Amino acid sequence: ALLAGAWWWLQDEALRPPALAGHSEDSSLKVAGLRRHYLLYVPPGVTEGAPLLVVLHGSRGDGAQMRRISGYGFDRLAAQEGFLVAYPDGFEGHWNDCRKAAS
Repeated sequence: ALLAGAWWWLQDEALRPPALAGHSEDSSLKVAGLRRHYLLYVPPGVTEGAPLLVVLHGSRGDGAQMRRISGYGFDRLAAQEGFLVAYPDGFEGHWNDCRKAAS
């Protein structure tokens, strides 16, 4: 139990958001009648026309989870290099929902 507690504490520390300048936006947009959710990290001093990196999660995940399990590394890089990072949520946790139109 002690080892499990230590492991959990270390994981918890590694997955906490870093103290970065800039801000995160929790937002959505409507696509084909469906509301699509995403997180957006906006570093300080970013200007109009800045590049956008879109980070896709794995199956059964979501954007917030991908941001955490990547250790906020994309946010750190964006703060250093001056680009935006979007973490969208797939449809029901996936990117291909197996409709004929999606195949």
